[in-house]
Formats: sequence, C-alpha cells, structure tokens
Amino acid sequence: MQMGKQHTSCAPGKLALMSDSQGRRPNEIGPTGKQVSANLHRLRTTRGLTVRELARRLTDNHGRSWTPGAVSRVESGQRRVDADDLMALALALNVAPTALLLPPDAEGETQITGAAGPLPSAHVWRWADGQWPLTWSTDPEELRRQLMDFHLTSRPAGLAPYHSADDAAEKMRLLRKTPFD
Repeated sequence: MQMGKQHTSCAPGKLALMSDSQGRRPNEIGPTGKQVSANLHRLRTTRGLTVRELARRLTDNHGRSWTPGAVSRVESGQRRVDADDLMALALALNVAPTALLLPPDAEGETQITGAAGPLPSAHVWRWADGQWPLTWSTDPEELRRQLMDFHLTSRPAGLAPYHSADDAAEKMRLLRKTPFD
C-alpha cells in the first residue's frame, strides 16, 4: 500500500513489530496480557467482587468454566486469557473488552503487544476504539485516504465512524498530537 510522501507513527520512529528474538519466550505473557491481569484485579475489586464470585459469574452466567484459582492466576500473571475468556470477563464485569486490554486512563504511554516501543495511551485508545490508525501520513490527502480505509475496515458494516475522515484529520491536527505539530 502506498503511504504518501512521509509515513509517520504516533510515537517517535516507525511502529514496528516486536519479534520473539527481542527477549520474549513464545508463550510468555506480553505487555497486553500483563495489562489484562492488572485491569482484571482493579475492575474486580472496584466492583466489590471476590475471586469466587467472579468465577461463579463466569461459570454460571457466561458459559466459561472458571475456578477462583483461575481468576487469581490471571490476576497474578500466571495464566493467559484467550479471546473467549476476555469477552466473558468483560460481560461479567460489565465493561467493554478494551477496558481489560488497555490502561485505565489515556495519559502517558503504554506498551501493547506487537509494537516495538511505548505509544501514547490516548492514541492507542483511539485506535482500539476504531477512531484512527496508529500510523499515518503527513500528506493531508494520503491521511484522508488512510482514515477512510481505516474506518471502512475497522468498524462493522452499518455502524458509522465517530467522525468523517475529514473531521478525524482535523481533530488529529487540533489535538496537536500528530505529525502536524
């Protein structure tokens, strides 16, 4: 895909993929899994749920057979969460799945699995929310095309994006957290 004159990411340098040769063992829990662990503990305790109550909700109400020990192992980073578990946890806690995947605020930076380095948390939230991509061109016309493509492929048919490509490009420029700085 042609990226226009200059391709820029929301973090210094290019958004690069992390390889397993960069220090992670293939089955080790990565930064997103660690965020899920921390968020699960935070959300469970905020809701006033014990590990036993959350395990019961998952088993009885959401079709996932969990024990209190399984909840504790996820919270301590000793157990991975698959996509089905993540959705059931979000339902049991009455939150969006992104509330488990991403940091609880949009300030600062966050590390996500697959990215070579930390990224601004606000950009990661907007990306995960389908508002705009993590990388973009500094060329206004190419940026508009990238946003249109992102909106078409990142959101379900029949659900409009939050902003038109032109509005999103303008908001990106106004937030001064873009290559337009």
